[in-house]
Amino acid sequence: MENQPSISVTPLGCCSTLIKIDCNGVKCEKNGCSFAEETGPKKQLSDPGDSDLSNVKVEDWVYTLWGWKQVTAILDKHYYPVRIGENNFTYDGKYQVSHIHPSAWIRPPAFFNAPPKPQSKPIFKKGDRVLVRDEKKEKWIRRYFSHYDFEKSSPYCCFKFGRDDWVSNGETNNWKFCKKWEE
Repeated sequence: MENQPSISVTPLGCCSTLIKIDCNGVKCEKNGCSFAEETGPKKQLSDPGDSDLSNVKVEDWVYTLWGWKQVTAILDKHYYPVRIGENNFTYDGKYQVSHIHPSAWIRPPAFFNAPPKPQSKPIFKKGDRVLVRDEKKEKWIRRYFSHYDFEKSSPYCCFKFGRDDWVSNGETNNWKFCKKWEE
């Protein structure tokens, strides 16, 4: 048991570690032995993504720790000028100025295995009349569109019971299929 290697993991920062293996003085004779030397982060972990948000515009897609979100506003003379959903970020993608690592990217790091960027322009806007359903064989139901939620399998959010924003008090349901309501 004395010759068993011991492995220690040292955090280097966000999502990367340095793995140090101590072989207790035993020399490895096999070529390519993973215990023969220190190993660093995998190559794919070295891709930091692109967190420069200085050129984004309203309605551009940005990947955050919460998934793909659209830029909703650019605020002048503000510590966190890029508004994405309900959160604000600095131009270098940080959620807090004191954070070391970014939390928003125009191109996410490779090790995130992020889903593809959603369509660039949404088809529907808040208050649009739409027809929705959850299954292909169901009848279409009339609703008023609220917003998209691309993190769910039913990404189309509409106000409950076919009411508008005012009457439904902002309550929504999610739907799988959605199309324009044409009278």
